[in-house]
Amino acid sequence: MTNDEFTVLHGVQKRAFSAILYGNAGIGKTTLAARAPAPILIDIEGGCARVDVDKTPTLGTWPDVRKWMKHLHGNIGNYKTVIFDTIDVLETYMHDHICKTEGKASIEKFGYGAGYKMAVDLWRLLTRFQREMNDKGVNVILIAHEQIKHIDPPTSEGFDRYQIKINHNSANLLVGAVDAVLFAHWDTIVKDTDRDNVKRAIGTGKRLLACVETPAITAKNRYDLKPIEKMEASIWERLS
Repeated sequence: MTNDEFTVLHGVQKRAFSAILYGNAGIGKTTLAARAPAPILIDIEGGCARVDVDKTPTLGTWPDVRKWMKHLHGNIGNYKTVIFDTIDVLETYMHDHICKTEGKASIEKFGYGAGYKMAVDLWRLLTRFQREMNDKGVNVILIAHEQIKHIDPPTSEGFDRYQIKINHNSANLLVGAVDAVLFAHWDTIVKDTDRDNVKRAIGTGKRLLACVETPAITAKNRYDLKPIEKMEASIWERLS
């Protein structure tokens, strides 16, 4: 007789994935996400009308998004992937909701960053949704735009870094919660010119995904992905 409370799991367990897909505007993040298994897209930004994917109406408030999260949690049907497009617009909805509830003109009017800390609590509702959907065998993809931030570490000279375009505390929570953070970007070659010390960037037209952390890029994966992968739908098959 065995005690199920102390069951030991062996080897690799396959389960649904959670991922943040962020990067350059117009590179095809939504189209790529829409090629994940059996997707439904929570339309927050209103920019996916021409993408062939099942989707909600464009939602304009945090309570609207929350209602759909609750609905899908109990009525996921045959869908296998839930997509949020985009979470940086969702953050503005969260801030508007907090300000309306607390009677503040803007999120900056809260002292000592208290408004941003309240937003982190709302993000925790999303990460809990993500975990519970993963437990049901449903993938979750969070789409975002990128921003460039200057970093001044204490042990080296400063440098610029691509990051997810939301508050850093919220971003840290989401990055820690998901299985993969993928940065979509155009392949670029830098060549010398005829002028001294002047270089020119040339695009190759290839779309790539950065999958591993570097000083210049926020990225990660809990899978055996290469540092740079092609931006193709086959990437979703490998997140399992």
